[in-house]
Amino acid sequence: MSVKFSTKELQRIIAQPGYGIVNGELPDNAPSGRNKFNAVSVVFNGIRFDSKAEMRRYGELRTLELGGQISNLAVHPTLDLYAGVKYKPDFMYTENGQTIVEDVKGGKATQLESFKNKWKQAKEKYPEYRFVIVER
Repeated sequence: MSVKFSTKELQRIIAQPGYGIVNGELPDNAPSGRNKFNAVSVVFNGIRFDSKAEMRRYGELRTLELGGQISNLAVHPTLDLYAGVKYKPDFMYTENGQTIVEDVKGGKATQLESFKNKWKQAKEKYPEYRFVIVER
């Protein structure tokens, strides 16, 4: 999905409270380490993201939320699976009445067996949700 905003519309959206821009600057955006896939984790708007790609996707989703195209955006929500196992996707939101569960991945190499197992269990337990992998 791609949404186009004029410069004035985008400035109005990002100026709203809660967007994460303070006095024209992005706060807390200092790299805080790398993981085994060489992704740099960052903190933005008080939220730790595992990669810059995940943080960029948050910005896209937040813009869509402020524009009224999605709602109920949650970052790192917890889904209870079987036998006490928990799965924490990157994002969860509502679009056109449908709950979307989304994970940002850097490609097939970052989709470890543990992720695949939890992903499969989550899809089985929550068939009413739509599960999406965004590859960057």
